[in-house]
Amino acid sequence: MVTVALIGAGKMGISHLAILGAHPDVNVVGVSDTSPMVLDVLGKHSPFRCYKDYEAMIEKEKPEAVFVAVPTKFHADIVKSLVRRKIHVFVEKPLSLTGHGKQGARRAGPRGGRREPGWLSQ
Repeated sequence: MVTVALIGAGKMGISHLAILGAHPDVNVVGVSDTSPMVLDVLGKHSPFRCYKDYEAMIEKEKPEAVFVAVPTKFHADIVKSLVRRKIHVFVEKPLSLTGHGKQGARRAGPRGGRREPGWLSQ
């Protein structure tokens, strides 16, 4: 069983959450979003623990992998934070709106790590 967290519960995040929540080998340990309305609805109508602060969620839940489905301009900083913690990451594409952001996120991880479109993995 793989423990997974989700950062960003908008359109794409909810889509990923539906798939992750139904997978027999995945345990969703937390969902983070900045919208109080989204967190309220998820908290009332789903089994998932909800967090406003993704870093607090990561610290408490210690997931093995994280799906990042936030607006693109936030991807690189979140991915860098997760990769530095040696957490496997799935991030919606594009990784960054700038080459600088993309390179910074890629350099945060170990050399030789697997990188595919949509994935940045340890």
